Amino acid sequence: MTATFQTAAPTPPTPLSFSSSPDLIAWLPEAAAERLRALRQHFADLRSVVPPFEDRQAAANAKVAAENALKRLQAHPSAGGFGLPKGNDRVIAAEATLERCTAGFERLTTLYDTRLAVWTATSHVLSTWLRDGGRRSGVVLQDFDGPEAKPLKGESIVDAIERHRRRGRELRADLHKISNSPFPSAYCKHRVREMITELAERGRPSLSALVEQGRDVIEWPTTMQQVTLHNAGAGASGFVQQTDVALFAWMHKPALIAALDREIDNESDDKSALTLEVRQKREAEVLGDLLDTERQEATLMFRGWSEGLPITPRADHVPVAVLGVVLVASVPAVSSGTSPGYSFHLRR
Repeated sequence: MTATFQTAAPTPPTPLSFSSSPDLIAWLPEAAAERLRALRQHFADLRSVVPPFEDRQAAANAKVAAENALKRLQAHPSAGGFGLPKGNDRVIAAEATLERCTAGFERLTTLYDTRLAVWTATSHVLSTWLRDGGRRSGVVLQDFDGPEAKPLKGESIVDAIERHRRRGRELRADLHKISNSPFPSAYCKHRVREMITELAERGRPSLSALVEQGRDVIEWPTTMQQVTLHNAGAGASGFVQQTDVALFAWMHKPALIAALDREIDNESDDKSALTLEVRQKREAEVLGDLLDTERQEATLMFRGWSEGLPITPRADHVPVAVLGVVLVASVPAVSSGTSPGYSFHLRR
């Protein structure tokens, strides 16, 4: 762990506007601010090529008009139509017009859905993080100082990005596998004993009134349960007090533990199991590799944009990787002679 002094980050603006807040640029460290400018420009470009409402409405109206024209040509004269057969030249021409209008409408709809989805999803994730995560109290952002990502020999930037994205998918699959690995049976049996012991204590009846006061009272453990009330109006509910099932655990604790042990033996898979410590260690290693991979992908993406390459950002790209920043804990300066506007940061 090394200590550094740096100028404290300016107070972040509120409310946050991802697309047009100049103050947010000033709040970010220099390299991250440049990336945010590039992102804004890219999102503006994406937004500009989203088909406008007027064009989509005109295409939809043209499709409906073509459908109605074809229906009228084929409708019976009694229904206001011309009663033309399917092979008629006018019907063939109307069918061709409908096909052309339908294709145009579907093309605009697809462009709208795909382009707007990329723009909306990616900008929303990043702006939400900047507003709620990256600006939390006691944390400042610093530019990530790491090795520069480069394509392999003979590899294009686009291919390099796809290689990192493929590696990211593999690492996410590893995380999924780790999180879904079973726990060892010994751990489960230990937790069962803790839970049943706690439950049994909760289910222990109290005889204090009988022993200390001679009253014919046994205080049984009870619990409050919510119940639905019928014939009392829609959604009516109430509460009822009943004997706590924890009483059973108090009465039959050894038998209950033994029965649960048998269930654990039937369900367990110790060959595939991971202890809590191993699970946490592996998750930390994979998450570190994943963050490094996403940082390299982001660096290559910005480089590709600078060269005019049509690279689509991922909506699930980690914001700290996209902006190229690290979150650093900030310790407020104490009255030890430190100049105002400066704070002490620890870099992990």
